Amino acid sequence: MSKLSSYAHVSMKDGITVILLCCVSFVCIETLRNNWRAALTHLSNGLRIIESLPMSTLNKLRDPLPSHHGPSATESISGMDYILRLFATWEVSCALFAENFKPVISIKLYEGREIDDTPLEEFRAIMQAHQAIVQYTRDVFALVWLTRKHQGDDEFWSRPLPRRQHEILMGRGDSLTGLFERFMERPEAPASGTEEYYSVCLDMLHYKCARLMCHTLHQKPFQRQSPGIIAQHADLVSISTLLYRGLAAKQRQPGTLPRSFTLDIGIIPPLYFVLVSCQDPMVQASALAILQDYPQRENLWDGNLVHSLLVTVQNMAAFPHDIPAIADEKTGFDLNVQHGHHDLVQAVAFNAYGDRCATGSVDGKIKVFNRHKDGVWHHCDTWGAHGGEILELQWLPPTVYPNLIASLGIEGRFKLWAEDPSAAPGRRFSASNRATTSKAAYEMRSAKFPYRSFSMKHNEETRHTYLALLASDGRLMVYENEQPENMSEYTAIDEFSVCPKPSRGEEISFKVRFDPNPDPCYNALRAGVSSDSLGLVVAGMSSVKIYRSRDVIATSYGVAQTQREFYLAVEVGVHRGLVRDVAWAPGNIRGYDTIATACQDGFVRIFRIDTPHSPDDGKTWFTTELMKHENHHAQALSKAGQPNDKHHQSGLTVSLAKSGSHAERHFSGQPGQVKHVFKEVAKLDSHRTPVWRVGFDDDGQILASTGDDGKLVCYRQTPSGTWAKSSELAMVKTRMATP
Repeated sequence: MSKLSSYAHVSMKDGITVILLCCVSFVCIETLRNNWRAALTHLSNGLRIIESLPMSTLNKLRDPLPSHHGPSATESISGMDYILRLFATWEVSCALFAENFKPVISIKLYEGREIDDTPLEEFRAIMQAHQAIVQYTRDVFALVWLTRKHQGDDEFWSRPLPRRQHEILMGRGDSLTGLFERFMERPEAPASGTEEYYSVCLDMLHYKCARLMCHTLHQKPFQRQSPGIIAQHADLVSISTLLYRGLAAKQRQPGTLPRSFTLDIGIIPPLYFVLVSCQDPMVQASALAILQDYPQRENLWDGNLVHSLLVTVQNMAAFPHDIPAIADEKTGFDLNVQHGHHDLVQAVAFNAYGDRCATGSVDGKIKVFNRHKDGVWHHCDTWGAHGGEILELQWLPPTVYPNLIASLGIEGRFKLWAEDPSAAPGRRFSASNRATTSKAAYEMRSAKFPYRSFSMKHNEETRHTYLALLASDGRLMVYENEQPENMSEYTAIDEFSVCPKPSRGEEISFKVRFDPNPDPCYNALRAGVSSDSLGLVVAGMSSVKIYRSRDVIATSYGVAQTQREFYLAVEVGVHRGLVRDVAWAPGNIRGYDTIATACQDGFVRIFRIDTPHSPDDGKTWFTTELMKHENHHAQALSKAGQPNDKHHQSGLTVSLAKSGSHAERHFSGQPGQVKHVFKEVAKLDSHRTPVWRVGFDDDGQILASTGDDGKLVCYRQTPSGTWAKSSELAMVKTRMATP
């Protein structure tokens, strides 16, 4: 965090450094929060960014870390060098602990050195020995990853190149053993019990673990281990025991050794490797004993957590019939909130803080609940909002005062409800809780076809709010409020069709959602998307399309003015039924956007949206370079002979005079249009019934869906980038006992 604070007032030329520092902070925070999946995801995201860095930056890791003294030792290391060394350390430990974890830095540093058999020099200092150990460990993990599909494949390892790579690493490992033994006999060797001594022991633990992995690389996964292999596993446990006892004693002395989970990721993953790979029960028991008593408590590398997990797995394998049945477990939640509606609840929405909930029913009423400090939800207000079924609800951001709720009814009316904080409970959003239909702060309806979906987005910088309304004939209308924070007057900024008009009597399905991210992702900015561009994902019948806005110049009565126009960026995927719902994931700091769809064919599809750009486009990642294209409308004004007045009326509020009609929009390659591409990354069929709703969490890492089966299924993104089912919630009918 101290490194991150040093970049608080620098220009965005160090943007990559700041992003990587944020990844480091998120890894630490999620680790301390006992959320190891999120920690691995943030670590993987950071490694993906590092993978795109030039080799000239990564080559610094081949140099030894300069020796420093004092608490500010890391301050003299450059920010990027400090970050890369952290990621390089963490990725090696995670490669031992997590399945299918790609060691990006190790692989990039191994490229071009596969058959480098240069002999090592005698160690004269601790840092020289440390650098040799680190480089050897990275090379082994790189080779393990690159040949992960060929373990035990005799034909593959008989080829000249793989055999030579393996021979070089085995020979270098034997050489390191002798160099280390001779170094420890020199006067320069650290004294026993010092921090330098434990550092050398930690290096030796990593080296022996890597050497053992290299030794067994060409062996079949379930081949019976020889006594020599078991002895090497036992050697790892012996070094871990020495480190555990020494560090535990050091940590009991105040001020002698700072608490750091870097120690955890140095000791616990090798022990985990011993537990899952060694076939000797005595060695496994010794490793489990260390994990059980390990003093640190940072999850992902928590000794007690690993111990409990592995003991449970061992017991399940040894006594499969003693496992309690799922039916014997307690099912359901202790807290059951009674919503109080007299009919089916069709829409539910939470505010940004998660402490207020609004529910909309088929009877046309909206109820608001507040969560108090004791965690109990209390009823706040109920009012008649619509004359029929409520289709959608949305809270506006809490930065808008007063609190606002937007609703859409089956009759096609869009309404905004403002809260009166001074009113008594039961009258916050309505003048009377007994009114059949209360008066809304703002109301809009279509003159021809009723609205079927809406979405709102508030810009915190300009204080403008945007409203998108999708009608049953496939026509999309986008509005902006006339004045900042004025929610009672809206002006149309664009209108077009998203799909052909459905036939009479045909079942329809329409959804529209704004991009929830405050700005487009950095790759989109690099490709030419304006930083103030609006993004919309629209589901019209069986098609899903993404639209972006661009600024255009329109001349009215000889005066050139800027206006906003939407264009088709990409049509996403192929769906074999009506698309019931769409969701746009927050958190586009990853460099791309993620879209999820719920389809009538029973599948939840997840798409990755990219904006390709050429690395040779002559641009850099400087903020001024990324924002340069935003001034194209100002340049057009100057060419048209109009002054570039910074205080001219907003281009979003002028009347429409666009080049195209209100028909469907297509990508035409005009200035300001940026082509997007999509890739289907997951096709999930956990429901096996038609899916009705999908939604992301605030980080874009968890996706939830509901279907005709009545279950809520959650999916998580794995460190490898794929999506997998993580949990399932279902309503269970049980007989209530009389107290």
